[in-house]
Amino acid sequence: MNGYSEPLSGINENSMTSDCKIGSMEIFRMDAKWFGDAIPERDRACMFVIFKISGGGVRGWSESILPCTKQTMDITHWAAVFMRLKGLSIPDAVLYAQGKNEAWGQDRMQLALAALSDLAGTLQSRPSGPRDVDASLERSYMIGLSQAYFSF
Repeated sequence: MNGYSEPLSGINENSMTSDCKIGSMEIFRMDAKWFGDAIPERDRACMFVIFKISGGGVRGWSESILPCTKQTMDITHWAAVFMRLKGLSIPDAVLYAQGKNEAWGQDRMQLALAALSDLAGTLQSRPSGPRDVDASLERSYMIGLSQAYFSF
């Protein structure tokens, strides 16, 4: 693999994940300077993306280091394939993404699966009560650190 978040360990289809529909997604292309010494010198010329999927009042995150040959690519065009996930339940989105490995490529499929896995885990472990209200502050902070941003 190429620097992904934790791989998908399996999402159990239960009422929480089945009832949760994907409401929005955001992708951030980050500058290597943001990561500091956390990444090897050889990877600092590569493109770093952070992907966020929101649904059910929670967020799932994943990140990836993409091949250096794609440094100048259009992040909007590259991420547009994820738009089909919007409105799907988490289990349906996982099945859809797994079926798109050939069309999307390994990088995009693994990025989506990792974010979906994180979303499911966050949804299942969150305490009942008020939902997060800091999403706009989080978005502003992330946009300030990113080279490019796409929300869909």
